[in-house]
Amino acid sequence: MKWQVVALAGQEIPLVGPDGGGEAVLAGHLFVYPGFTVIGADMRQTARRGLFETAPTARGEMALAW
Repeated sequence: MKWQVVALAGQEIPLVGPDGGGEAVLAGHLFVYPGFTVIGADMRQTARRGLFETAPTARGEMALAW
């Protein structure tokens, strides 16, 4: 199922679904969702660490280890 990001509002990301209905999700939840991909993006899809990517590397690794 394809959803379209229609805005960025802080940590909430409003989406519109194929039927025109809307939802809002937290950015961290969207980015780590297993089926999340950017359609049409010219970039390699890699494993995402969600909000851990914003932490300094050593702290992020420590948090992931937990």
